[in-house]
Amino acid sequence: MPITMPSSNGPVGLIVGVMFSLIAGFVVGLVVNFARNEREDEKISLEQKNVRLKEELRRAQSTGPGQSQDCALCMSQPLEVCLEPCGHVCCCRDCARKLSDKCPICRATVDRKRDIFIAGSR
Repeated sequence: MPITMPSSNGPVGLIVGVMFSLIAGFVVGLVVNFARNEREDEKISLEQKNVRLKEELRRAQSTGPGQSQDCALCMSQPLEVCLEPCGHVCCCRDCARKLSDKCPICRATVDRKRDIFIAGSR
C-alpha cells in the first residue's frame, strides 16, 4: 500500500505536510546511508582479502618451486639429508631411512645419505 501525504486544509494541514516531508526525507537518508555503509564494509573486506592473498603469494614466491624447506616425501619434517652423489637435499632423516637406493628427484643411484643442518630451519 503506497504511503500518501494526508490531505488537510489550513495550518494543521501545512504542519502535517511539512512533518510528513521531513520524516520521508529522513527515511530516504537512512536507506541511502545504510547502502553506502554496506558498500564501504564490502570494500574494506575485499581490501583485507587482497592484502592476505598478496602475503600468501609473496611467501609462495619467496620459496619458489622446488625450494621448500619441508621434506618432499612426508611434507611435514624439515630437510635433513643430502643424497650423494646427486646432491639433492629433499628429505628428512625418517624418510631417508625408508628410501630405496634411488633419489626421488632424479632417480640416480644413492651411494650415501649425509646428514645436513640448514641454518634458520626449524
